[in-house]
Amino acid sequence: MSRILPVIEAIRGEGTTSLHRIAEELNRRGILTARGGQWYATTVKNLVDRAACGQTACRPDGEAQPDLRSAGG
Repeated sequence: MSRILPVIEAIRGEGTTSLHRIAEELNRRGILTARGGQWYATTVKNLVDRAACGQTACRPDGEAQPDLRSAGG
């Protein structure tokens, strides 16, 4: 994930802002997803959303959800 985010930011910096167009550009550049597939708008959105939440899961409202796995119990 961390290697593709600078590429997405560069694409945005070139003026491409829609998720669909970012996916098209990633595919045009021959960049594959983590599973070796093509990029789609939803794939880009999921990646960007995960990056915005850091390494924790996000609640539907976009707020970071605490990682309860590390809590004692």
